[in-house]
Amino acid sequence: DQSQLHGYGSPAKVAALATQGYAACNIATYAVCLRSKRFALFRKTVQCTDELAFVGQLLDDLEDIQEDSQRGRLNYAAYSLLGPSVKRRNNIMRQITKEIILNGSLGRFLRMLERHVRHASDIARTTRIPKLTAYIENYQSFLKSFEDYLHQKRVYLIFGMATGRKS
Repeated sequence: DQSQLHGYGSPAKVAALATQGYAACNIATYAVCLRSKRFALFRKTVQCTDELAFVGQLLDDLEDIQEDSQRGRLNYAAYSLLGPSVKRRNNIMRQITKEIILNGSLGRFLRMLERHVRHASDIARTTRIPKLTAYIENYQSFLKSFEDYLHQKRVYLIFGMATGRKS
């Protein structure tokens, strides 16, 4: 059986993890913790990966908003940006643009992402796994760069178009 060949413990343990809804990365985390005899870190490490997976999914949703709205779908990022103002499924991009420009919904969305990454960082520090902490610090840097990029685009949309300047 593959699970025994790779040191994941018994096939029953792997099956139990899979049926509990753990993602493949959590099964790999389980394997690393088991192999390194640091199984006590499993829950904390999974909490970190869950937080980062959530942030990654929201960033993916943000990237897919326009495509999803063209198909008549609202993803989680769209709902987060629209807040309680979502009225109907048509003109979603117009509604989102209004919320971003007039009501600061993008800032609130980015703060939510930062809270999840900060929570992952707090947990990672307690594990004393330097590579995990460094990875999360890189994630935080990426979010900051992404926020700066979005801010530049928003400033251009508000002021640049009026002056004819290009971003």
